[in-house]
Amino acid sequence: MPKELLQQTLDIRRGITARSKTESYVSELSTEDAGRIRNLAHDIAHFKGEGAVLPPDQEAELTETLTRYFDAFREAENAHVFRDTLRETKQEIIHETEIGKRNFYSEEERQEFVEKEFPQKLLLGRLQEKYGKAGFTEEEIKDLITLCDIEDLQSLPLHKIQTIKHTNELFRRYLGGERGKYLALSVALMIPALLRGIAPALLADAFKGSDVDITHIGLYGLSEIMSTGATIGINAWFEKFMQGNVSKEGGFNEYMAENFAYFPGGSIREFGEDAIRRRAGNAQQGYESVMRNVSYNLLPTITTLLTSIAVLSYKDPKLAVGTIAGAGLMLMLDRQLQKRGKFWKKRKDVERRAEELSHALSEQMSAHLETVLSGEKDQLQERLEKLMREARSADAQENVLQMVQDNISRFFGVFNAFTAAIVTYLTNGGSSGFVAALVYSGNFSEGMRTMLDMKRRLQRDLRSIMEMELMFNGHAKEEKGRELERVGMDEVQGNDIVLDDITVQYRDRKILDRASARIPGGSFCSIQGQSGGGKSTLLKIMSGYYTPTKGQAFFGTRETPDDSGKMLDSPVPVQDIKKSGPDAIYRKIAYLSQFPYIFDGSIKDNLLFGVKGDVPEEELKAILQEVGLTQRFPNLQEKLTSGRGDQSGTSGGETSRIGLARTLLKIRTEKSRVVYLDEPTASVDAATKKDIARILNQEKINHPETTFVVISHDTEFLEQLNLDQTITSSRGKLRTEKISRRSTPPRSLPPAS
Repeated sequence: MPKELLQQTLDIRRGITARSKTESYVSELSTEDAGRIRNLAHDIAHFKGEGAVLPPDQEAELTETLTRYFDAFREAENAHVFRDTLRETKQEIIHETEIGKRNFYSEEERQEFVEKEFPQKLLLGRLQEKYGKAGFTEEEIKDLITLCDIEDLQSLPLHKIQTIKHTNELFRRYLGGERGKYLALSVALMIPALLRGIAPALLADAFKGSDVDITHIGLYGLSEIMSTGATIGINAWFEKFMQGNVSKEGGFNEYMAENFAYFPGGSIREFGEDAIRRRAGNAQQGYESVMRNVSYNLLPTITTLLTSIAVLSYKDPKLAVGTIAGAGLMLMLDRQLQKRGKFWKKRKDVERRAEELSHALSEQMSAHLETVLSGEKDQLQERLEKLMREARSADAQENVLQMVQDNISRFFGVFNAFTAAIVTYLTNGGSSGFVAALVYSGNFSEGMRTMLDMKRRLQRDLRSIMEMELMFNGHAKEEKGRELERVGMDEVQGNDIVLDDITVQYRDRKILDRASARIPGGSFCSIQGQSGGGKSTLLKIMSGYYTPTKGQAFFGTRETPDDSGKMLDSPVPVQDIKKSGPDAIYRKIAYLSQFPYIFDGSIKDNLLFGVKGDVPEEELKAILQEVGLTQRFPNLQEKLTSGRGDQSGTSGGETSRIGLARTLLKIRTEKSRVVYLDEPTASVDAATKKDIARILNQEKINHPETTFVVISHDTEFLEQLNLDQTITSSRGKLRTEKISRRSTPPRSLPPAS
């Protein structure tokens, strides 16, 4: 087929795909589809490139064949859309409930959660909303869910981790081209282990005769020294390798940093900062621990065990059988101890209590002044003491279990020594046989104990990594893929902001409920309303930092072709605009938060936060003069301490002024297209509020195309602004009111007091 006929075929497919995505379910081919199929069949029948024109009956048969093909394609697209809808609905449920943050340490706990708490009805209800109107019954939807396999939503990571499978996956993902080097170092570490497995035979040979052979004892000591020295040397090389591995391009550190950079703002609120820090820290330690334990402990231990069994079998097969039987008994008791002692449940309790305690301590540090002055210090102290007691109790239970495990391991060491003595006595092995049996059974016992410890440690480390990945949820990878398809700000025309049917639900509470509004480009708009009414949430949605539960926010327009090829101006979803790089939306946003962030560095560095390129010092000094900070910061290299508000080493008013200066610099140097101001006068006095209003009014005059959006509770401050429009948020809805403009002459702020 020539290119134009192939293009017709693809166009029909694209049309069916577009309808499937728009309507969720397409019950039959449309009249338009049928017409395009007939045209395609006619064009193929009359194509003279490779033969004569088809007769009418064959053209009709071709039309029927093509119709069946495209109808089958329609059904396939319906199935594809249903699978995507099911997957997206699952993700919605995970994000809206506690599932995404839950950790399960036993099969019983998972089953109990699934049976009692998992919102199956919610999933079915949402699918019925979309497919019920197409005539699907509840039973049919249930059958479709079963076909698409819903198990993956319920099968969250358990403690019964497939260690080998997940370790291999870890190596494949992060070792990359260095797997050969890692394997070589691991093999090198097995050589000293091999020496330790052979060395006891030299010691045993020293007692073969009536006299002790000092030469063999010396060789035994020399082999132990050599194996120890080799282990230390190879470990040093291994540490150097690990340092390079985690820091390389595509390594674990890059993975962590990338996921933190792309982490959704909404997820930070869902998980909480303490939980995010804990999971990330545990995963980082867990990765290095897995890498080291496999090479340092697991492979060398296996080598020593196999060597010991081989030599012991050669020395005395009966002793080898007795030792292996004792090891089997040790494994069986260890498994029962894990099951009866509920080790993983106790580990979960320890982690949960530690996280609660960490959160409470964080709360104490961040709100110490308010806690003390409000008279709540005693109550918080009691809460901390209670959490400490509970954390200590959980820790004690785990320690008791660990002590029992250690003593059982020691018992098996004694058991193996006793077995060695009995077998030596029964076989007349003499002192040489007893020494060999004693040393090798001890090696075997210690090796088994190490193996069990490694198993538990690997499970714990792999679980930490899986827990982190569950939190990150592949968002960074998805975002990088989406970023390739997003448009740059240079393709977006105008600075209009449109909120279309925005719904934001957090757990059981709807913060915004199908809220809609339009802020014309170049306007000066305020957003007002009661506390908790969703004002700051709106700002985060408009900037693309939050994704609403439903609905969309749009910024500006771009030319896109319609079905006929005519170019039309279409609003651009904020989520479809680039978020990184020189043409990102954030490069064209100037943002002043309620409590500006101050970081460790000079006042100059803090002013240039978010500004790309260098700015002359004269301009920085002029900005400081404009916001009244010249006397406070005569030296641009003066160091500041990190923090927010008055926790940064500067007063609340000084911090607000620095934030304002930073915002003015961003507007002027980056040609900001939208300015967001979140409670800009929260920490300043009345006179300063008035002058901030004057500066903002003048800045708006100087940048008429830029859209200014201010959130404030301060009605006196808002009355001083030359606003075009006010949006009021009330009970999840938005009400827009136009305001006639007025002009106010600017002046600089007075020096900071």
